[in-house]
Amino acid sequence: MRHHPLPTLLIPLMMMAACGSAGSSPDLAGDVPDVGVPDSIQGDLMPDDPGGPDVPVVSDASDAVEPVDSLDAVDAADSVGDEGAPFDFRVRWNAPAGPWPVCDEVAGTSKTLAAKAAYYDWIGPKLHQEPKSGSHEDTARMYNVDCDGPVPVEIVPDDQLPNCVLRSSENNGLWTSMYVASQCFRYGATGDAEALANALRTLKGTYELMQITGRPGLYAREASDPGIAPIQTCPEDPMEYRPPEEGTRKGNYWVKVDTDGCMLDYHSDSAEWVKHPDVCTDVKYAGRCWKRNVSKDEYSGHAYAAGVCAKVVDDPAVRGLATEILSKIAHHLKDNAYWLTDYDGLETRYGSIHAMSLDHIPGFNAKLALVWVKSAAMASGEQELIDEYYKCLLQSDGELRCIERETEFPVDYTTFLDELGLKIGCQTNFDNVSMMMLAYLNEIWFEPSKAERARFRALFEQASRGPDTDDRDIWSMKVPFYNFMIAAAEGDEAMTAERRNLIESMVNDGICVLKNFQETQIERDEDTTVLESVCESDRHGSLIDGIVPIEDRCPATFEWWGDPSSVEKCSFNPNVADNPAGFLAPYWMGRYFGFISEDM
Repeated sequence: MRHHPLPTLLIPLMMMAACGSAGSSPDLAGDVPDVGVPDSIQGDLMPDDPGGPDVPVVSDASDAVEPVDSLDAVDAADSVGDEGAPFDFRVRWNAPAGPWPVCDEVAGTSKTLAAKAAYYDWIGPKLHQEPKSGSHEDTARMYNVDCDGPVPVEIVPDDQLPNCVLRSSENNGLWTSMYVASQCFRYGATGDAEALANALRTLKGTYELMQITGRPGLYAREASDPGIAPIQTCPEDPMEYRPPEEGTRKGNYWVKVDTDGCMLDYHSDSAEWVKHPDVCTDVKYAGRCWKRNVSKDEYSGHAYAAGVCAKVVDDPAVRGLATEILSKIAHHLKDNAYWLTDYDGLETRYGSIHAMSLDHIPGFNAKLALVWVKSAAMASGEQELIDEYYKCLLQSDGELRCIERETEFPVDYTTFLDELGLKIGCQTNFDNVSMMMLAYLNEIWFEPSKAERARFRALFEQASRGPDTDDRDIWSMKVPFYNFMIAAAEGDEAMTAERRNLIESMVNDGICVLKNFQETQIERDEDTTVLESVCESDRHGSLIDGIVPIEDRCPATFEWWGDPSSVEKCSFNPNVADNPAGFLAPYWMGRYFGFISEDM
C-alpha cells in the first residue's frame, strides 16, 4: 500500500511548528499512583492493581498460558478516571447508553443483519482459512478464494463445498487482523465458544507471521506453506526471492526458510542463494516462504486486533497472546529507533514510526507510536514500556533524548496530534484514514486519565472531522467501521443534546449501510465508472460527489479501507469470493457496544 507523502513545502513548516512546541508536557493535576508511572505525570490516573494484571508471556503461539481473572462488566463512566480507583485495562469499556436509532428508513436486503452475520461467520472458517489439519489445526489466516465451483450463497453441508485456492495477498496479516477483531467482539457480545475458537486460531495465525521471520517483533506481510499445495504455494522463480532495491527499498519480495530454519534470499548479480545463518526461526517452518518489507499498514491491523482482543476477551489464552503481541510490537519500535526493521537489519520502505521521519505527516507517525506503546504498556504492565511511553514519548520527566535519529529532538509527541493528514481533499489517502481510525479506539480505552481521553478525543476530531479543502468530511461518509468507533469512544463523557444528535446520526448511518451490505462477497457485476467524477485522487482514482451506495460497490477484501467516493468496475464470477471481515468487523463491533440489537 502507498501512503500520501509529506508535501515538500510543508516539511520545514512542520519542523518549525514542532520545534516551537518542544518541551511541553500534559497539563494534568492531582496525585499519581505508584504503578511505575513517572511522578511528574499528574492527573486522574487510576492506580494499578497491587500485583498488576496477571498477564502471561507467551513464547510460542501454541504454549499454554496462565489464567487471567475476568472482570464483571463495569460502566466506564463509573470505573475510569476517578481519582484513587485502580486502573485495570480489563475493565469493560461501555459505549454511551441507548436507545439507538435502527435506520427504519432503509429496508435493506432480504436478510436481516443477524442472518447476514450468520452466513459470513459460517463461510469464513469453511472456505477462507487454511484447512484444519496438521500444523494448521489450530493456526489459520484469512484469504480471498478462487474455487473450482460456485461459492455457496447460503449455509450448506460440508459435502457441498467447493475446493478453493487461498489467494496470495501481501497485506494478508492486515486483513486477517480485521477478522480476528470481529471474532473477539463477537465473543465479547455473545460468549459464543465458536467465536472464541475462531479468535484464538486466527490470532495465532497472525502471531505466526511474527514467529516465522526470525527477528523479534518483525511481522511478515504474508506467509505460505507449500506443504498444503495447491491450497497454498511458494513462488518457483528465484527472482521472487531477491532483496528489495538498494536505497529505495522498493519491492515486497519473498524469503525462503531453509531446512535448518535459517533465511534464504536470492542474489541475481551472482545468481546464487544466500543464507543468513544469524537469522533463523523454528525448523517447523522449514520449506515455507514469507514476504518481507512489511509496512505500518500491517502493524496497524495487528496492533488494533491485539488491543481489541486483550481488552474485550476474558479468556486467558486469547488475552495472554494478544498482550504478548502488543509487547513485541512495542519492543520492536523501541529497539529499532521507531522504524520497522527487516530481518536483514535494513529499514522497511513504509516502516517509519518516529514523528520526524520526514516521509510522513509528523502527527500521523506520532499517533502510531503513542498508541502502540501505550497499549502494550497498559496491557503488559512492563515498567520498561511504561517508562518508554511517559518518559520518552511524553517527556514527562523533562527533556530526554531517547529516539536516536538525526531528525528527532526531545518533544512530547502529543504536540503533533492536531494534524494527521486526513483532511487534504481529494488527495486524502484512505489507507492513512483507516490506520488512524484503528489507532483511535485503542488510544481511548487504554488511556488511564479521563482528562487525557477528553483531550485525545478533541485532537482527533480536530484532525479528522471536515469539511476539508474539497468540502469532504470523513465523519459524514457513512462508514460503519469508523462511525461505531467514534461513537463508542464517547463512552465516559456526558454529551450535550447537539453532540448526542451527531453521534446518533452516525450510528444510524452505519446501521443503514450494513442493512444494504450485500449478502455475499461473491464477485458480481457492478460498474460505477459511468458516474460523473468531480476530482482525481492519486491513490484512489476518480471520485464522485458524495459516496457510492454500498449496494453498488464491488466486493472488496475489506470494504472500509478505501475511499467510499471512488468508482470501480467488476464482473460476475460465482467461483470467486472475498474475505467476509468487511461485514463482520463493523457488525460485531456494533453488537458489542450495543448499537445493534440481536434481533435486527
